[in-house]
Amino acid sequence: MKKFLVFITSFLIITTSLFSTALAAPPPIFPQTKTIPKSNMACLTFDDGFNKEAIVKILKCLRENKVQCTFFIVGGYLKKYKDLWIQAIKDGHEIAYHTMRHTDLNTLTNKKILADIAAWNKTAKEVLGNDYVIPKIARAKAGHANERVRRLFHSLGYTLIHWSSDSLTGTKDHSPKGIAKFIIRQTKVGSISLQHFNGMDAPSVNLYIKKLKAKFKLGTISEALAASAENTK
Repeated sequence: MKKFLVFITSFLIITTSLFSTALAAPPPIFPQTKTIPKSNMACLTFDDGFNKEAIVKILKCLRENKVQCTFFIVGGYLKKYKDLWIQAIKDGHEIAYHTMRHTDLNTLTNKKILADIAAWNKTAKEVLGNDYVIPKIARAKAGHANERVRRLFHSLGYTLIHWSSDSLTGTKDHSPKGIAKFIIRQTKVGSISLQHFNGMDAPSVNLYIKKLKAKFKLGTISEALAASAENTK
């Protein structure tokens, strides 16, 4: 009986210790940025750049409404649609790193990630011109960035940008009206919206942009980060 009580007591002590350790586990090192609340802004972001028709439609809508956004573009599509991205920069948007070939960064060694960033930066300069200042922000494919990847980007001075809402996974209604309603409902001060240059998202922008512009200050991720830094001084 005594041995049994000793066993139970030891078991409870170990279990309690493990539970306490789990609760006290430190947060992720250099977490990805999902919101920028102290910016007093909301950010719309668009990824990839596969679909030319969607790019044209979204750029036209944003231009007509005088709204600037951040585009995380795959390097190969920077080259393919060069004239459209040059127009995007003229319209006041910013274009940032999203890998050269839409590769999951977690599958690459640090050396290969560094080579990929260098190749993307070289492509951006070739496409957008040497005067274009490449923002020190990046987005991993599907947001997949483990601790090693996050640590590497932090060491390079990058801020990894995630999102607070995603039109692809956040709603089952992928009609233009359904997506527009979702974006309007999810947008708040500090929010980062994720959409893509595709045929699903493109028609929705014109349905929500005026409502968001009337309610929020909309801008690029870099503007929001700068405003947040200024507001925390």
